[in-house]
Amino acid sequence: MKSTILLSLLLLSTLAVADRTALAPADFAWGIRLHPSGERPLYELSVPLAVYQGVVRSDLGDLSLFNAQGSQVPHALQRLSSQQPAEKQLRQVKLFPLFGPSEATLQLIAMQMSQPAGDGQLALYTREIKQSQDEVLHGYLLQLWGDDEPPAVEGLILQWAAGERGFVQRLRLEQSDDLSHWSLLSDSAVIADLQHNGERLQRQRIPLGGQPARYLRLTPADQGRPIRLSGVQLELGGAPPVIEPESMVIADLQRVAAGEYRFQIPASLPLSGVEILPQEPNSLAWVWLSSRAGPKQAWRRRAAGLIYRLRSEGEPIVQTRLAVKSNGDRDWRLQLDPSGGGFGATPPRIVLRWNPHRLRFAARGAGPFLLAYGSVRVRTQQSSGLWQELTSGQQEPLIGRQLRLGVPEPLAGEAVLAAPLMGGRKRWLLWGVLIAASLLLGWMAWSTARQLSGRG
Repeated sequence: MKSTILLSLLLLSTLAVADRTALAPADFAWGIRLHPSGERPLYELSVPLAVYQGVVRSDLGDLSLFNAQGSQVPHALQRLSSQQPAEKQLRQVKLFPLFGPSEATLQLIAMQMSQPAGDGQLALYTREIKQSQDEVLHGYLLQLWGDDEPPAVEGLILQWAAGERGFVQRLRLEQSDDLSHWSLLSDSAVIADLQHNGERLQRQRIPLGGQPARYLRLTPADQGRPIRLSGVQLELGGAPPVIEPESMVIADLQRVAAGEYRFQIPASLPLSGVEILPQEPNSLAWVWLSSRAGPKQAWRRRAAGLIYRLRSEGEPIVQTRLAVKSNGDRDWRLQLDPSGGGFGATPPRIVLRWNPHRLRFAARGAGPFLLAYGSVRVRTQQSSGLWQELTSGQQEPLIGRQLRLGVPEPLAGEAVLAAPLMGGRKRWLLWGVLIAASLLLGWMAWSTARQLSGRG
């Protein structure tokens, strides 16, 4: 008899829990209809901004997917902010100064420095090259690779002698495979080394973004004196970001004091960076970026750095981005170092950048599917196998990304965004069953102990 009662109570508690975890669209505040194009078993999309604005949990735990019949379908989220590009590799390249008479041609100087290589092509002498008394420096010749396969090149990193300071120079880049026939690669590459108010501003990287020829020739675009280089590194390609980040301009930027601004983020976004854009040219200042969870919380510094927007000889030189990790805070503060004059009378423009989560779901049942979100009463479970069980090669033929998204629509509305003052009937039933089961187990243990002691 006792066993029968106990099993009945445990069965009731199990049914109560199962009934409590069966979710429906009415458990969520808002929804977006998803209309797939095609017939794929899996579909994938970036989480829309409206979802971040409507969820209660910063981990998107109050989000679920339903088919047209109202049944839940498996889904999983992937944080793209954790997928950083592969680390860049740097390789030292051969650097040859082009010394010659002031009227000498660059092509003639380059040819005089070459010799036939084993593969029939030309290679540069590695002997030490010195400047004679009647010669001037025209520029530099770079040999990017030798007999190996051409690498995937993203840019050049230039280093110059310690005495080279206080300059902005525009370079002309030409490329060749035989040191005889040259083609223009770029005539607007800018390098710089400036000092202001105790801060040093350097611009050493020249983006290439492709596959240049074996040899590069660097000369001043304005025929001026070349900056004396001490070395050049080749930046080899890393993996590009998975997707381009989303962006949002902060419209309500409040100035609370001299050099201090505050703004609010309208959602708990997975931030990857904040861009601070000075509106007045030739602005340069050290800035600090802080955030807090609420008005009564203390400010915590999130990023700091030198922000500038300069123009020299018609060429822009800018650094406007600060890397910021996502933390869920919505109150933010920007402070400027007043010693440099700040950004002038016009407030800067703030641009938020974030990498949205990737949402993948199984297209089980008929569509359209419903992306439901926003609730303090539920916590959904993800199906990690949608990302982890298959290799990327196996996944691609199964995944569709052609989806038409509807506009956000109310489901249960704001009624499920506030915690209920009293639990519903199912909740009271569950607690009653659990308490009764606990009392019964205690009574059975006491009764058994009493019987054993009586026999002793």
